[in-house]
Amino acid sequence: MKRAVVGWSVAAGALLFITAVALSSYNYLSRIQYLGEQLRLGDKALKAGEFDRPISIYSEVLHRALTTHQIAMAQFGRGTAENSKFRFDDSIRDFTEAIRLRPRWIEPYLGRAYAFQTEGRIWQGHC
Repeated sequence: MKRAVVGWSVAAGALLFITAVALSSYNYLSRIQYLGEQLRLGDKALKAGEFDRPISIYSEVLHRALTTHQIAMAQFGRGTAENSKFRFDDSIRDFTEAIRLRPRWIEPYLGRAYAFQTEGRIWQGHC
């Protein structure tokens, strides 16, 4: 009798553990999908010539991002929108962070160079 109770307890514990892992994985994948949709929404608004809306969308993604790829994409998008609003110090900061996260990605270097050139500054630091 005691062995049966222990067996059922172990089985119930294993089932609870598997359920928790499955729910956690589903939640993680749902958040990844949601953030990807937000990044696409920000990109679409940016291409439509809006700048305030993409900045707020990318900022939200940065607040909730789960991966370095998402962070780099949001930093790049926000930097692009900030360049368009002539907020070059903010765009340089965002592009520099995107470069730190994905150093082989060329677009943030170009965005940052544009900001430096437009401001008449020369980049003195390291990439």
